[in-house]
Parts: sequence; C-alpha cells; structure tokens
Amino acid sequence: EIDAQYKSKLMPEKRPAITFAEYMDKYYIPHFMRNKSAKKRKCMMYYYYNLFGNHPLDKVTPPLIEQSVLNYSAGKSVSTFNHSIILIHSIFQYAIEIELMDRNPVKIKRSNQDTIRRRFLDKEEREALLKECKLSNSPWLLSVVQISLLAGLRLNEIKTLRREDIRDGHIHIRSDVAKSKQSRAIPMNDELAAIIAHSDFDFNHSYNRPFSKAVQRAGLKDVRFHDLRRTFGSMLAQAGVPIFDISKLMGHAKVQVTAKVYAHLLPENLQSAVSKISILSVDSTYSEI
Repeated sequence: EIDAQYKSKLMPEKRPAITFAEYMDKYYIPHFMRNKSAKKRKCMMYYYYNLFGNHPLDKVTPPLIEQSVLNYSAGKSVSTFNHSIILIHSIFQYAIEIELMDRNPVKIKRSNQDTIRRRFLDKEEREALLKECKLSNSPWLLSVVQISLLAGLRLNEIKTLRREDIRDGHIHIRSDVAKSKQSRAIPMNDELAAIIAHSDFDFNHSYNRPFSKAVQRAGLKDVRFHDLRRTFGSMLAQAGVPIFDISKLMGHAKVQVTAKVYAHLLPENLQSAVSKISILSVDSTYSEI
C-alpha cells in the first residue's frame, strides 16, 4: 500500500483522451482568434483542423506533420512554407502550455532561404502611380498613397487616423493600432503637412481594388500597397538616414529587421562616413606610421 501511494505521487495523472478537433474547438481557436494575424492565417489553421481533426491529439506524429506542411506549401513561396511551420508549431505549443501535451511533435525545420521582400518604387514608378491614383474614382486613394510614401504608415494605421493624432508637427500612431503595440511619432515635412491639412480623415474604406487598378494603369509590375511603406524606408536609407532612425520611424520592434531590408541601400553613405575619420595628425605621413 505504501509502495502504491509512493508510485502514485511519482506517476503523473493520465490525461483524458481528446481529439485534435476537440482541442482546437475548446482551447486553441478561442486563443488563436485573439491574435492580430488570425484573419490572415485562418485558412491555414483550418487546413490543419480538417486534416487532423479525428486524430487523437497526442497521436499526430512528426511524419504526418511534415507531410502536411509539404502538401500545403507545394507550389507556394518559401514564406508560406515557413509560416505553415510556425502555425502548426504554435498549435501544439499551446497544448503544452495548458498541460495537454508534454512534447511538441513538430520536427520539420523552417527554410533559411532569404524571404525578405525588397520591392521599392523608384522615382519614375512613384510618379506614374501617383498620376493614376489622382484619376481614380476612389476619392481618398491619392491621399492614402501619398501618406504611406511620406510617412511609412501601414494601411491600417492610415485608415484609423484621427484628427487628434495630428499634433505638434507629428503623426502620432497609437499603441492599440501599431503592429508592435508601441506608439510612435513621425515628423511631417511640408509636403505631408499640406496633404494632411486638406484631408477630412475619412480614410476608413477599402482600397484593394482601386489601388490594384491604379498599379495596372501605371504599368507597374509586382506592386503591393505595403511596398509604399518599404519605399519610404528606402528613400530614407538612400538619403543617408541612419538605420536606427529608420527603424524608429517605421516602428520596427528590432533594428535588425530594418537592417535586413535597407542596409544594402547604404554602401555609398557608409563610405562617405568612413572617409570623415582619420588617425593621422595634421603633419603626419603614412611612411611615419
């Protein structure tokens, strides 16, 4: 009897059997829907839900997971492949957090291939796009595009702008709107201030179709709205603005993220910076050193 009591203390209680679908319905989906990226990854999440639904949660094996990821991402980008791994890993990791599992069965590794998008609009492309936006039937498309190019704002940040967010010569992005959950202030130049002054802040509309049509009419290839924000960062980098300052203006959580995308635009500026320093005294020569 003493031995049985001792063993019962050492042995963990047996967990009740639960299917993958039951776990998703009761635990993970309510948790998942609180995430800002839920809308974008909903289709991917239900792919796994339907695939593993009838499996016991603890019987979804690494080979099954690996094959499912490969099937889902077949013919798609490396980024999709990596995001599918991140999602299925998070599904099982949450089960560990709420003590339904002990180990994460996701063993497939993400690809280390560079998936960073570096699509920037040059001067001619910007002018062509702005010209077509001006002709658009969408009354605020031009202003929205201009604000993104001159302030690096995400579309959602523009659509949620309020008059009280514009003060002291800055656009103030609220923490509840910012992707990083950190507020930031972007200084306005004269051009941006004039655009904001003539706006009635009626920006909360859908711009997907009007923007796509403007891009097509301008004859541009592979341009998304988010590329306007990247173009803002590229213009700053080419103007010699330090990476740290670009990171702050764009609201990146880590400066490393900024460096990966924009550092390659700085070689001439870096060369200019290095040329300004010297270890020689005024009357010294290299032969003396």
